[in-house]
Amino acid sequence: MLDPSVEPDFKAIRALHPGDPQPVGRDEADNTWLIAFTDDAGPVQYYAYDRSSRTGSFLFSSRPELSRFDLARMEPFSFKARDGLTVHGYVTFPPEGGRTGLPTVLNVHGGPQARDVWGWDPEAQWLANRGYLCIQVNYRGSTGYGKSFVAAGDREWGAKMHDDLLDAVQYAVDQGWADPAKVAIYGGSYGGYAALVGAAFTPDVFCCAVDIVGPSNLQTLLESIPPYWKPMAAALYKRVGNPETDKEFLWSRSPLSRARDIRIPLLIAQGANRPAGQAGRVGADRGGAQGSRDRVRVHAVPRRGPWLRQAGKPAEVPRRGRALPGQVPGRPVRGVTAPRGRGPGLARAPGRTGTAP
Repeated sequence: MLDPSVEPDFKAIRALHPGDPQPVGRDEADNTWLIAFTDDAGPVQYYAYDRSSRTGSFLFSSRPELSRFDLARMEPFSFKARDGLTVHGYVTFPPEGGRTGLPTVLNVHGGPQARDVWGWDPEAQWLANRGYLCIQVNYRGSTGYGKSFVAAGDREWGAKMHDDLLDAVQYAVDQGWADPAKVAIYGGSYGGYAALVGAAFTPDVFCCAVDIVGPSNLQTLLESIPPYWKPMAAALYKRVGNPETDKEFLWSRSPLSRARDIRIPLLIAQGANRPAGQAGRVGADRGGAQGSRDRVRVHAVPRRGPWLRQAGKPAEVPRRGRALPGQVPGRPVRGVTAPRGRGPGLARAPGRTGTAP
C-alpha cells in the first residue's frame, strides 16, 4: 500500500465482497467511494463505500441475470517453457464436469501486446458450460510481466511464441486435465494467426482450429497496414519483421507458406471490412491450401470490421457440423436450456450473445 492512510479503508472494503476491489469513483469530499468488485465466476458488483463509518452498501450488478447460474472458476497456473522461461496463464474447468481427460480449447488472446486477466470471461464461461477445458496463456510478448517479457516475443511470431502455447498444452496433458486427442486452438487477431500456425505448422497437436480475423501472410499484412496503423509501423517492424528487408523470414513465419500441410478441420472468419486487406485475400489464401480445401471453411461476414460486430449486432458464423473437439453434449447450467432447432452442444450460455463458430 503506497499510502498507509487508506490501508484501513481497503481492509474494510475487502470485507464487503470476495472479488478484487477497484475504486472507480469518489465524491469531491473524498468521503464516498464507488467500488467495483471483479470476480471470475460472476459479473462486476458495485458498492458505495463510506469512509467515515467504513461501511459499504451494495448498489447493483453489471449482469444481474447471471446471479441464478452456477458459473465456472478461473484458476491461475504457470509452467516452464522449453527454454526455461516462466509462462503464466489461466484454466477454466467445466462446473461439476470433472478435471481429467477433458476436451480442451486453447483460447489465444490477440494483440499480441496484450494479456489475459483473471476475472469474468464470457468466452471461458461459454466453453466451460459446454464441457470444455478453456486454457488461456500469456505467452512471451504479452504485457503485464515486464519489458523483458514483452521483448522476448520480438521476431518470434510462429516460433517461440507458438512454442509457449504448445508447452501450455503439454502441461495440461501432463496434469491429466486435457485429452491430447481433443485439443482445439482458437483465437482472434494474433490469436487467429496462432490458430492458423497451429493448423499449418503443428497439425499433430490440434484436432481442429478456428481463426477469427487472423493474418495468414505476414508480408502482405505489413505491406498493407491502414493509415491509422502507420504510427505503429516501426514497432510492428521491430516486433514482427521488416517487409523490405525480411521477406524470406516473414514468409517462413506465415501460415500460408505451409498451407498444404493443413490436415485438420479449419474454420476461418473474416469481416469484409477488415483492415490491412486481409478479407480480400482470404479466398486466394484458401486456394493456396490445394489439397486442404475440403478441410478449410471460410466465412466472410458482410459489412463487418475487425471484430465482426456492427452497431452492437453480433455476427452470425454458420455451423456445418461440430467445430470444436469431442462429442460433448449440451451442458446447460441451472436454468439454461437448448433453444429449439439447435443440436446438442449449442445451448445458449449465460452472458454470451450471438452464436458460436
